[in-house]
Amino acid sequence: VPFNSVPRMKTWKSNANDIIDKMTSDFPAGSCRTSCGVEKVEYFPKFGTADAPFDIKVHDEDGNVEMFDGVIFACSAVAMNQILHGKLSGSAAKMPGQFALPNHKNGLNNPESPWYRRMLGWVEEQVFTRTMYTVDRDKTFEKGTVHSVAHAVIPDQFRDEVLADYCNYIEVDTEKPQNLENTFVISSWAPTAQAPSVKGKLPMLVTYNAEDKLEKEETEWTVTSREAHPCLTTWQMFASNALWPLLQGTRHGQTYFCGSACTPGNGHDLSFLSGLVVASQLGASFPFDYDPKAKADFDRLRSMMFSVWQ
Repeated sequence: VPFNSVPRMKTWKSNANDIIDKMTSDFPAGSCRTSCGVEKVEYFPKFGTADAPFDIKVHDEDGNVEMFDGVIFACSAVAMNQILHGKLSGSAAKMPGQFALPNHKNGLNNPESPWYRRMLGWVEEQVFTRTMYTVDRDKTFEKGTVHSVAHAVIPDQFRDEVLADYCNYIEVDTEKPQNLENTFVISSWAPTAQAPSVKGKLPMLVTYNAEDKLEKEETEWTVTSREAHPCLTTWQMFASNALWPLLQGTRHGQTYFCGSACTPGNGHDLSFLSGLVVASQLGASFPFDYDPKAKADFDRLRSMMFSVWQ
């Protein structure tokens, strides 16, 4: 980021769908699914012996069950705890009406030794329950409203300029600075909103902490940043370097973890790269091997995530 000039945002030349389609173009038809939340993952030892690999059953929210050879958890620590152990933690434990059934087939019921089971269970309990997310201590981004009602949240004198050239409009209450009102202006930069047939036609906005301004307006839906961003704490830095590596490749090398919960710094790039790192452990090649800087980042993160096994 330049210190002596205004930084310029860079983004894709095409939309996100094109990027995902290209990344998954070699996948078998129907193997990449969306709107398919996972509720539980169960491990069943092949041949009924502790030293044999697992058949892994994945249960989705629609009641479907499929068998896999390996699984990568690319979700929040709260979701990992619920899927693997059937336990509610973090914000999920505070939501009314939430409940979970214990998962007794979590891969720890048949490990190589009782000591291994206890150690692995303790580490998972620590990282799953002690990973704190930003909304746990700051409710600013807990609930956002998706809408196009620019006049309700951006003053007249700034509206045209903000909608055309800015990514955010923020208002701070000087008496209560913690009451931060933040509007993300998606239409000013999103590639799909820059097409001549679309640009300038309708604002695409996501506003946080302005319910009173929008309660009588027509809005689209609400979103949440709950469990999206772990806090940048000493604990999180320690866990990403000392505890999460202990869990990589566990359960006979059939289980891996990636995403913001497992990486330091809470960055989008590190979270994405962590997925490529664990995919490489299962045999996938690094897609940006031609770029020396990208390859150096990949090798550096891999050495950290798998420091225990180097």
